[in-house]
Amino acid sequence: MSTSPRFGDTWGSVLLDLLRALAAFMVLAEHWRNFFFVDFSQLPISHHRMFALPYALTVTGHEAVIIFFLLSGFLICGSVLRTLKRNAWTWRGYATHRLVRLWIVILPGLLLGAMWDTLGVSVQHTRSLYLGDAANHMMHNVAYQRQVTVFFGNLFFLQGLTVPTFGSNGALWSLANEFWYYLLFPLGLFAVLNSQRFAVRFCCGLLFVVIAFWLRGTLMPRFPIWLAGALVATLPELSVSPRIRWVAALTYAAIIVSLWLSARHLAFLVFDFLFAIGTAALLWVFVSSTSVARPTRTVRAIRFLARGSFSLYVVHMPLLAFVAAYCVGASRWQPTTMHLLEALTILALTVVYAFVIAYFTEFRTDRVRAWIELRFPTLTGLRKAT
Repeated sequence: MSTSPRFGDTWGSVLLDLLRALAAFMVLAEHWRNFFFVDFSQLPISHHRMFALPYALTVTGHEAVIIFFLLSGFLICGSVLRTLKRNAWTWRGYATHRLVRLWIVILPGLLLGAMWDTLGVSVQHTRSLYLGDAANHMMHNVAYQRQVTVFFGNLFFLQGLTVPTFGSNGALWSLANEFWYYLLFPLGLFAVLNSQRFAVRFCCGLLFVVIAFWLRGTLMPRFPIWLAGALVATLPELSVSPRIRWVAALTYAAIIVSLWLSARHLAFLVFDFLFAIGTAALLWVFVSSTSVARPTRTVRAIRFLARGSFSLYVVHMPLLAFVAAYCVGASRWQPTTMHLLEALTILALTVVYAFVIAYFTEFRTDRVRAWIELRFPTLTGLRKAT
């Protein structure tokens, strides 16, 4: 009797990893271009046609974060539902898995960010950019945002709520969304599940309402985007062929281009919702690709890039800030051949830097979780087999 392949072995899983890796590189590309090169409007008119596509491809960082929210919703919802089905759910186990996943990357990212920012503020040659005096809109008064309270506020996911993002690392804003969505989803789920005792449903529902009210003007407006990813995890599989996947991807690209062209006429949040709907539909098609993916070089490369995508997202910005402060200074570059070569070299070295950090942190997430569960079974709520 044949059994369905494990999702992690399917093309659906590979395609999700591809989306995750691409999203991380989209964020990196936008920050890199903004740190080092002038805005499109500042290019000579004769260069507009030549650089129209590269500039268009490096303004998609925000859309990449929307993709991250959808992927997060899909993966977390699927994990929670599978755990409930096995009757193995515990809040302690859930919290351990989620916090290890976040902190194993965020804590080193904050410490490295503090190092780069301290260096940038201390060195006379780079100081003006860190004090917000240079004409680079990617930087603000970093010195003000290096306080210890801001560091710990970011460590405990309060950025954008009670503290700003730490130092030069503006990319950290979305991690507060991730954490609070991780908390809100099971609270809301248990509040409506008839299988739960009334007291549990009431307490979960009350906590959900209190937290949602607190986040109403900050993080809650994009919670439906995260939930759209969770919804995909509950939908039945589509019957799709490789040709249908290509058609879906091309249709998605056409829809996204249309959205970008009409973005100036849409409210910011409306654009996010429309983009999320289109991306969720593509995600549904992708996860329905249940044929087994052979471990070719391409598949292994995609898996590798996806494994380090969170680290790349968290650690790249302080390094780019320091290098830009040192190399570019007060006036960003025009994209001449020499400047492009210099900036592309910096970009490549940033990727290497991020994946070296990932090797010692993110790549070891499962090992750290297993160590914690073995050493502290009571803390994690792990149930010993009998």
